[in-house]
Amino acid sequence: MIAAIYDRGSTARHLRILLALLELLILTTSAVSAAGGWYLVAPGLSEVLVRTRKNVGLGDIPLNTWETMEAFDTASECKARRRAVLNQVPNPGPTASDLLVAGWARLQMSECVASDDPRFSTRPTR
Repeated sequence: MIAAIYDRGSTARHLRILLALLELLILTTSAVSAAGGWYLVAPGLSEVLVRTRKNVGLGDIPLNTWETMEAFDTASECKARRRAVLNQVPNPGPTASDLLVAGWARLQMSECVASDDPRFSTRPTR
């Protein structure tokens, strides 16, 4: 995977972005509990990667298929964490690999959503 990134002519900046994305991906795989009502969610990386490669829009990915990155007690805590995550990962630019672009797009699409949001009514279990 890293070799493919270098093959695309990426820079040290892209490697830093990749490492930041990997760190954030680890957060999504850790156990998440319903802390009290707010989730930071994002579409799955594989879905975003497929759609980015096909140059297909990302706006119609159903929320009930998104992955929970973290859980929070309040909306303000969730929004603060989302801002911090977005500030941590800059736009990878036009020479970046598909994986970096998809990871960045995934984070841009992330949302803070109340645990009782009706769009979760058919939420699959993690």
